[in-house]
Amino acid sequence: MTASEYLQKLIDKKANSNTYTQNETQAKLQIHQWINEWRQSFNTGSYWSSISIDVQLSGSRAKGTSLKGKSDMDLFVSITDTNNERTPKEYYDSLYNFLKPKLKNDMRKQNVSLGLEYAGCDIDITPAKKLNSQSYSRNMWEKFNDHYLWQNKKQRRFKTNIQKHMDLVQQYGRQKEIMLIKMWRNCHNLELPSIYIEILASEVLGKRDYSSDLWQDTKKLLIALRDTIYTRAIIDPSNSENCISDSIDDGEKEMISKSARNTLNEQYLEQMIW
Repeated sequence: MTASEYLQKLIDKKANSNTYTQNETQAKLQIHQWINEWRQSFNTGSYWSSISIDVQLSGSRAKGTSLKGKSDMDLFVSITDTNNERTPKEYYDSLYNFLKPKLKNDMRKQNVSLGLEYAGCDIDITPAKKLNSQSYSRNMWEKFNDHYLWQNKKQRRFKTNIQKHMDLVQQYGRQKEIMLIKMWRNCHNLELPSIYIEILASEVLGKRDYSSDLWQDTKKLLIALRDTIYTRAIIDPSNSENCISDSIDDGEKEMISKSARNTLNEQYLEQMIW
């Protein structure tokens, strides 16, 4: 078996299906109901509310890079706040405080999302405040609004556009390499955001073509992590002021670089990614 064949077998084994189980469907319906109740809690009595929400599937499943055993579902909560009543942090904390009593110990704050467990499913919910004046245009007919997200780790808001992130992955066609680096990250318990991996894959590998080799391209990404994790600035493609690599602290970067070095020195591929 060649190295690329081994990696393809890993992908076949660990890639998550785009179909949803009965439990996942049940969880999705319940979460939608709770989020709608949460929105209604902002209505102080007037018939017309200045706050509306739209819940969208997002994350790795939407990008085709989802792995089994991690988040089963990513939900993006787009909040339209016509009167600018609350900040992104207030929405983040408010949704957490609303859901926490319903889920008790199965609820946690993460960096930009809220992690929860329901009906045997791991779910990440990302509340985001829509910017009505700024958007990303996929073409002349389709526009997608920018949003402010709250970054719990850095205690700051930042602007981004999740549709642009999804389109980046689709355009470059590097889903397999992204999944393999995510597997490697999980094997070695590293703090490495998926969006960092996605942008790194586009920068280092470019668009997939007939000459792409799964092992050689994955190796290039490991070399980049080993050699440039300290110096490479990974910039959000939808916001030049959002430097994603700044969210990784020096200790985490040291662990990533060291793990990549050790991995590349391994004699057997099974000891690199499993």
